[in-house]
Amino acid sequence: MSKFKDNLFFYRNQAKMTQKTLAEKLGVSTNNIGHWEKGRTEPDINTLLKICTIFEIGIEELLS
Repeated sequence: MSKFKDNLFFYRNQAKMTQKTLAEKLGVSTNNIGHWEKGRTEPDINTLLKICTIFEIGIEELLS
């Protein structure tokens, strides 16, 4: 999921959403969002699907 971190950052900024707002929508900590965007950790599949729902994109767009 090497592109995931870049795509998450892109779609979050395109939606003019802060890390805090996205974290609240996903029920995770703001630190999680930061770690994902830096490529330190990755979310589980259920969280990936929630991210896709929030940004109204397919999983392929998020991961590739």
